[in-house]
Amino acid sequence: MMMTLLVAGLVIGCGQSIGEDVENYTVGNCIDCDLRGADLTDHSRTPLIGASLSGADLSGADMSGRELLGVDLSDANLNDANLSGVKLFKTNFGGANMKGVDLSGSTDWYLYGHEQGIDLTGVDLRGAEMWAASLDGVNLTDVNFEGNDMHEAYLNGAILKGANLSGVDLREAELVEANLAGANLQGADLEGADLTYANLFGANLKGANLKGANFTKAILRDTNLDDVADANLRDALEIPDKYLKD
Repeated sequence: MMMTLLVAGLVIGCGQSIGEDVENYTVGNCIDCDLRGADLTDHSRTPLIGASLSGADLSGADMSGRELLGVDLSDANLNDANLSGVKLFKTNFGGANMKGVDLSGSTDWYLYGHEQGIDLTGVDLRGAEMWAASLDGVNLTDVNFEGNDMHEAYLNGAILKGANLSGVDLREAELVEANLAGANLQGADLEGADLTYANLFGANLKGANLKGANFTKAILRDTNLDDVADANLRDALEIPDKYLKD
C-alpha cells in the first residue's frame, strides 16, 4: 500500500494525463495495466525486484534510475518511456515496443526474452555501461553506441545494420554471425573479438584495432579497411581487391 500511495502521489503531483491503473499500481502485480505517463521513479531507490509488467502500457512513463532486477516487461508498450540510468539485470524485454525509449546511462545489460525477439532499432545508447552485455540476437539496427565500453559483450547473431560503433571498445566481444552491414566501426577496438561468419558488407572499419580478431568466413565485401591495425584476414571472404596482398 505504501508503494501504491507513493506512486499515485508522484503522478498526481506532476499533473500528467495518466493511465487508469496508476493509482492501483502495486509492485509485482500489474499485467496488462494501463500506466501511460506514470511517474514510477522511486526516490528511496528501492529495487523493483521480480515485478511482472508483462503487456503493460508504459508509453511515456518515467522509470528512470530504477533497479529493474528480474522485471518482466515482455510485450509491454515502452514507447517514449524514460528508462535512463536503470539497471537491467535479468530484465525481460521480449516482444516489447521499444520505439523512442530512453536508455541512456543504463547499466547491467543482462537481458531476457531473446526467444520472443528484442527490438531496439534506432535507440540512442550512448553513455550506457555495456561491459559484458547480453545482446545475442537483439535487433540493434541504427543504434548509436558511440564511444561505449562493450568489451566482452555477447552479440552473437545480433542485427547491427547501420549501427554507430565508432570508437567502441569491443575487445573479446562475441559477434559470431552478427549482421554488421553498413555499420560504422571507425576507430573501434576489436582486439580478440570473434567475428566468425559475421556480415560486414559495406561496413567502415577505418583505423580499427583488429589484433587477434577472428574473421573466419566473415563477409568483407565493400568493407573499408583503411589504416586498420594488426589485421589477419586470411580466412575472411570477399576481401576488397585493394587490400589483398600478393
